Amino acid sequence: MSEWGKDHWCTLAYIHVVCVNDKGVPDLRRMRCNPEINLQVALSQHRGDNEFAVGGAWDSKPYPYSTRLKRDPTKPDVERVEPGHDDWCCLLDMEREGLLLILGTGLHPWIKLEPKGRALAEALQRHKESGGWFRSFTPPEVV
Repeated sequence: MSEWGKDHWCTLAYIHVVCVNDKGVPDLRRMRCNPEINLQVALSQHRGDNEFAVGGAWDSKPYPYSTRLKRDPTKPDVERVEPGHDDWCCLLDMEREGLLLILGTGLHPWIKLEPKGRALAEALQRHKESGGWFRSFTPPEVV
């Protein structure tokens, strides 16, 4: 979790809103999805979209859609990414950390925040309310 950057925290904030407003059911179209690892989800996101072509919705080179990680304080201008890692990978990372549970199926998921995830999402909300950025958030447990 200490390496998580903007995309993990933005995804957690989105899931927090989804759990409050939409009974934990994310809008698949709002999730970054790499079809190379989540093909069925990627196809379901673009059902009826004639512009979608497998591989056409994800750009892996030089990783513009991949998950951004925490920046190295000694090189703040250098973007660090985890190649091929999408929002679904971020959710799996969060599940491994005990922040949430991914329930349902890949095509019909719903998310349940665990108490630790809810507390972290609330800390993130306070950070944003005080003018902080997703990329500058440090979880209270890591400090």
